[in-house]
Amino acid sequence: MTVTTLENIGKELGSVLKEAAKKNEKFVAGELTRFPDKLKTAAIAYYPETGLKRRSGNLIRSIKGFFRKDGTDSYTIGLVAGGEVAKYARIQHEGGTTRPHIIRPRVAKALRWYGGGRTKGGKVSKAKGNVFFAKSVNHPGSHIKAKRYLIVPLVDKTKQLIKDLLKGIGL
Repeated sequence: MTVTTLENIGKELGSVLKEAAKKNEKFVAGELTRFPDKLKTAAIAYYPETGLKRRSGNLIRSIKGFFRKDGTDSYTIGLVAGGEVAKYARIQHEGGTTRPHIIRPRVAKALRWYGGGRTKGGKVSKAKGNVFFAKSVNHPGSHIKAKRYLIVPLVDKTKQLIKDLLKGIGL
């Protein structure tokens, strides 16, 4: 078994599924329909190891496992994250950069933050106790490092699924 990357997961899983379906269709179908929930659970469990900070929990809530039978012998299984709940899911997973942009308050009249920033005189303040207010702030953009929070659980759980399928059908 050579399931180590996303590229060969599909090939290995496809060949095992074809063999398994010939021997015990009900067992295979039952294992596959439960598999997306196992994937989602694995992704959530792996989340702390990725270095992602959990602030609102929206990214975790947006993770969904899916299972689709594409044809007679073809299945698609995977994990997705994002949507309207966490539009930032893709850039957190794959990494990337954001352009410079202006941050404005949505509800309040001004932004407020503590710590470093520029004082009224234009000097940079490092004091953590200072409170700053502004109508808007120019954000310089960000470079976000890739945190592959979906790939590791997908690879690990798929290895386990293949082992379970082979064991379940007696191969």
